[in-house]
Amino acid sequence: MELLTKALREQLPPLYAQEHEADPLVICKFFTPDGQWTWYTLEFDGEDVFFGWVVGFDEELGYFRLSELRQARGPLGMPIERDFMASSRCRRGLGRAGAARLIKHPWEQRHGGGARLPAHVRRAEQAAAQRFGLHTVR
Repeated sequence: MELLTKALREQLPPLYAQEHEADPLVICKFFTPDGQWTWYTLEFDGEDVFFGWVVGFDEELGYFRLSELRQARGPLGMPIERDFMASSRCRRGLGRAGAARLIKHPWEQRHGGGARLPAHVRRAEQAAAQRFGLHTVR
């Protein structure tokens, strides 16, 4: 299955195009059929990098790569799929307050924006990302 068709590539706005939108549009959704990870794409650089809402062990706005989605496998070895039933170009329904909440890690939400994540939390996130073959783009 092709994760990103030519038609979807043309629909995805470029990176930063929706950063001032009160409630940005989700263009497509990817998910692990045998796991708990979901990626809602908002923007695309036209080549490999998406920006969107990622739901896994936690929820956050961030960058992820098409190449990594193609390579990653869920716990039972199943590849990531695109949700054909998801309505294209739907609103996330989070608004600015929800988006601001998702940008911060839950630890930062509880202990203030300047709080550094504890080492055990960083290690757990790194282990989870490694397990699923995912890496953040900074």
